Amino acid sequence: MAHVKKLAVEIGPRHGGSEAEMAAVAYAVGYLDELGYRVDVADVPIPNGLTSHNVIAVKEGSSPLTVVVGGHMDSWGPSPGGNDNASGAAAILELARDLRDAQIVPTVMLVLFGNEEMIDKDLDHHHYGSRTYVGQLTAAARTELAAMISLDMIAYGDTFRVRTMGKGPQTLRDMLLAHADETKAGPTYLKDPSAYGWSDHEPFELAGIPAAWLEWYQDPLHHTARDTYKHCDATKLQEAGDFVLSFLSALDLGDVQQLKEANTAK
Repeated sequence: MAHVKKLAVEIGPRHGGSEAEMAAVAYAVGYLDELGYRVDVADVPIPNGLTSHNVIAVKEGSSPLTVVVGGHMDSWGPSPGGNDNASGAAAILELARDLRDAQIVPTVMLVLFGNEEMIDKDLDHHHYGSRTYVGQLTAAARTELAAMISLDMIAYGDTFRVRTMGKGPQTLRDMLLAHADETKAGPTYLKDPSAYGWSDHEPFELAGIPAAWLEWYQDPLHHTARDTYKHCDATKLQEAGDFVLSFLSALDLGDVQQLKEANTAK
């Protein structure tokens, strides 16, 4: 919640390519650097002429097969973006702390995406950080990429959900739901019905990479000035973060190989 407060209160609305978004980038880089990660900051060109940024840190696993865990740092319009999406960014920063000294099988790519939100009225003008990330994957990175989890709006809502567009491999969705059944604590499924996807899982799923979005459903205050730090529920944020940490920790080599085999990305 300290990360949510920093992003939503001290920095406030964080439009893609703005000075405020750059302040969020600097904060994330500083925190990850203190944890001992080597941090990369990648430019994300936006069609409006501005430049956003992805912040990337790697937790090496015993396998080179990679799971991306990502969420966006920007917010929309007048919103300070407490739930959407300081909550997801905060969870990723704390997953970095929890995973730092952990022994895990998959290599985990922790990514704070730039400019996920729409920049105008065109419903396809969004997800610039995640689309840039997928578009710039090298052949070697595509070979090693097993799956992607998006954390977006995970601190407010009545029901914890796994969401996919149903247009790519559903192997990760099935594994997340199976883990929820095994642990008796976790999400249920709800399809993402958007033609363009409502979170950063979209470019991964459309590229043929097993991907899923985790969300507490639903938040009537997102994209408004009332999506504040106080709007966020620490218990829900904790549950979402704990579930992802538990899932990543439980993945064995067979699991990540199964995810990789389902990946149809070229």
